[in-house]
Amino acid sequence: GFAEVNRERLQRYIEGLVEQVHLTDDKGIVALLGGMIERRDQNDMLRHSRVKQLFIMGMLDGYIPVEAARTFIERNPQAKVAWLEHSGHMGFIEEPEECAKALFDLLNTP
Repeated sequence: GFAEVNRERLQRYIEGLVEQVHLTDDKGIVALLGGMIERRDQNDMLRHSRVKQLFIMGMLDGYIPVEAARTFIERNPQAKVAWLEHSGHMGFIEEPEECAKALFDLLNTP
């Protein structure tokens, strides 16, 4: 989930995640993935919610291509968007300061 440009810098963190995966029971991983496959689409709820929303998207995301992210954003105009230029799917780890700023800006918007 990490952008290739960040993998060397975050190597120790990634190694820790890999170790955690090896310690996780296979049944737990299967259950997690099954739940992700079976979960209902909640986009309609998002569009009608009055709660502030922020989508943080990585320009280098290997799981959610930029075009798919843009389509998702177009379908959810109620949300604010923060694009992380140097992140994959793990932007909160790859660019934590930018994520924090985006959250701060969202919370300080009337």
